[in-house]
Parts: sequence; C-alpha cells; structure tokens
Amino acid sequence: MGTPMMQGEFMRWTDISTSRLQSITENLFGESIQLHRDHLLEDIFGRRPVIVHYRWAINYVAEALLLLLFVAGLWVGRRNKLLLMALAFAAMDWALHVGLGFGLNEVYIMTAHWAYVLPLSLAALLLTATGRKRTLLRIAIGSLTLWLYAWNLFSMVDYLLNS
Repeated sequence: MGTPMMQGEFMRWTDISTSRLQSITENLFGESIQLHRDHLLEDIFGRRPVIVHYRWAINYVAEALLLLLFVAGLWVGRRNKLLLMALAFAAMDWALHVGLGFGLNEVYIMTAHWAYVLPLSLAALLLTATGRKRTLLRIAIGSLTLWLYAWNLFSMVDYLLNS
C-alpha cells in the first residue's frame, strides 16, 4: 500500500467535498469539450474556482445533446469490442477522477484520458442507423460539431486578443 508519506501525498490530491454532479456537468462534460468564457484557461491554483457555470442555457443544451448521443452510442455499440475496450480505459479514468476525486478540481485537463470514447460511441450510433435516422444523426452531430468548434474558436481568439 505504500508508506504513510506516499499515502498522505495521494490523499492530498483527492477531493471529497466537491459535488460530483456539478463537476461532471461543468468540468468533465463541460470544460473538457466546451470552454467556459469566465475564467478561460485559468488554473485552479490561481484565481479559477473549482466549479464555473456557463452564462447561457445553450451551452447546457449542447452538452446535453452530446451526452444523449454519447449514451445512445454506448447502448447501440454495447457489443462492439473496440468501443468496450476504450470504455474500460475511460471508466478507469472516471473512477479515479470522479469516484476518488483524484484531480477532481481540474478534471477537464484529463480529457485526453477519456475523450476518445466520444467519437467511437458516435460512430457506433451512425453505423447502426439507416435512412432518415442516419440523416438526422448526421445533422445533429454535424451541427453540434460546428457549434463546439465555433464556440471554442471564438473563446480562444477573444481570450488571445483581449488578454
């Protein structure tokens, strides 16, 4: 298990006080995919609070659409071995960050550890859909992609020009 010193170091990085639901909403599926305009690119050890809320409801609509498509893709791809393997790795990351609270205050910087599951899930969703459903999914995923690209690009350009 390690020496008491090592255990103390690990426990220093865990968090039991931060709301898991708020952190999942604002950091894991929020900041990881769709930047917050308030406290953009700030570090938690600086001025940024652990939880930053979006100013507009449209950001939560985009996040909910992404989450809905992601869960639907997981459901229809539940027998896809590649998706399941990737999900297993992501689940380990979520267990560490959300479950134990390890680095929960900056979970959005860990996006590279799990975000690869999103396109795999969406691909599984598109592979199983046919006809009109596939067309609607393409429109939904394309619109969401354009929104996220535009939102994040504008946020970054605005930050760089005004900082």
